[in-house]
Formats: sequence, C-alpha cells, structure tokens
Amino acid sequence: YSQPYESPASSNLCYCTYSIAKDNEDCSIFVKDNEDCSIYVKDNEDCSIFVKDNEDCSIFVKDNEDGSIFVKDNEDGSIFVKDNEDCSIFVTDNEDCSIFVKGIEDSSIFVKGIEDSSIFMKDDGNRLIFVKGIMKIFC
Repeated sequence: YSQPYESPASSNLCYCTYSIAKDNEDCSIFVKDNEDCSIYVKDNEDCSIFVKDNEDCSIFVKDNEDGSIFVKDNEDGSIFVKDNEDCSIFVTDNEDCSIFVKGIEDSSIFVKGIEDSSIFMKDDGNRLIFVKGIMKIFC
C-alpha cells in the first residue's frame, strides 16, 4: 500500500510503497521507490535502519548505540566505512553484532548476532531479497 511519507532528507512529502512482513515489529516496514531513501526501515531502535541517498547522512544512521549499521562512503568514518583501508569492507570481532560482511562469494549482505535486527539481504539479479526468519520481501 502507499501512504504519505516525510523524507528525512527534506521536509517534502512523497508517496512511498510499503512492503510489510507480518509479525515483525522491529524491522518489517520497507519503503521503496523513494528518491530520498529508496530502502528504509523505520521504528526499529535496535539499529536496523537503512537509509539510501539521504543528503543529510549519506547512507548513514546517526546515534546508533549497537554499532550495527552499514555505512558506505561516510566521511565521518562512523561505525563502518566501505573501502576503508582499516576495515577493508568488513568488521570482525564485534561483540554487539559482527556488523556487516559484503561482497564475499555469494555477494550476500547480512547482520548476525542480533535477535531484534537479524536482516539478511542477498543480491538476486536486479532485486534484493530481505529475509527475516523465513519471511521474504521482494523489492
């Protein structure tokens, strides 16, 4: 279904399409086809919030206590930065969540070790498959 949504990058309202997984209060709402944040999960305090193309944070969610967010090309160097020589695309031995691993063998992106935000994403051609338990959301 679609409903008005106020972008975090601006004060403009736009209509977004929600794909909702049932019985998942932590990270079930995905918004696609939004120029300001084409993949977005809201209302999850455990840090499984993904923001794309947000001018204010550049795919970066601020003030994440668990440190389990994925940050790409973030000049602030917060939590995780892709192509950073110090962490080389993945961070290991993180007691909170083991952060993300990207681009190895099956090109999967996944979070492990967090019950409330164990989102699994796999690149399947032109779409991402979001898996929560056995629930799949096709975007």
